[in-house]
Amino acid sequence: DEWLGKDGRKKLREAGAQLHTLYEQLRARSLADHWADLRELLRDPGDDAATLLGVARDASPAEIKQAHRRLARLHHPDKQQDASREEKEEAERMMSRLNAAKDTLLGES
Repeated sequence: DEWLGKDGRKKLREAGAQLHTLYEQLRARSLADHWADLRELLRDPGDDAATLLGVARDASPAEIKQAHRRLARLHHPDKQQDASREEKEEAERMMSRLNAAKDTLLGES
């Protein structure tokens, strides 16, 4: 640590803060892009259960459940801590659609 010197440590802290700010900006942009994709999916009335889950119509139950779990982790309202109220409501609607799609493909009611 001594080889950095006082100025080196200060520059390192500043670089760390800048890196953290950049990370937060990229994360926010990524979430915004994700929510834009979600809104587009919610507006499309022509999608069906298989398309929503991203599986083939003749997918196995294991593939359907795996796709549902993966998407549920992304869209679960509890995972949207930094989201606005509207985004959380959209996430709840998306979870309902994902659950219905899984039930439809698995033949559950």
